[in-house]
Amino acid sequence: MASIYNISSYKADSTYNTNDIVSSNGLFYYSKVDSNSGNTPSVTSASWGGTINIEVGGTYTEKPYFFWSPSYGASVTQQPRIQEIQFGDGYKQRIADGVHNNLLELNLGFNNKSQKEATAIVHFLSSKEGHQPFYFKAIAPYSVIKKFVCTNWSTVMEYEDNHNVALTFEESA
Repeated sequence: MASIYNISSYKADSTYNTNDIVSSNGLFYYSKVDSNSGNTPSVTSASWGGTINIEVGGTYTEKPYFFWSPSYGASVTQQPRIQEIQFGDGYKQRIADGVHNNLLELNLGFNNKSQKEATAIVHFLSSKEGHQPFYFKAIAPYSVIKKFVCTNWSTVMEYEDNHNVALTFEESA
């Protein structure tokens, strides 16, 4: 079983299975299929996940992408930041506090996952070290790809080969 701390480089003559982790060209990739051989990890390969082409400054660039689907029960919290001025006659004036004042916070669970899938998820999060942003398609009704950071997550081993991963994504401006 792979460890989140010991990831090997991609080898063209090897066969990979779902949630196997490899490094290639300074990026990490996660196999999305079993018997994955001869498919070089890249953003254009349907057999590998972990990156996405995103337009940044008018050009497309390969960026980290969290592609796993959460379990049911995921929630979204929004708490727009506002500035409020209270006047003497009881009148209040409210204005947005900053340009990005209404960022999403996603509370996601990945329940009943195999050790391999939990390892892949935790590896992805650990590789971002709590401060490096990545992209994720927010759950419905938002359903749009946005940039997030994950500053905390936890794993629970329910029993052999059955793990729960709980995490919080904070939208990054």
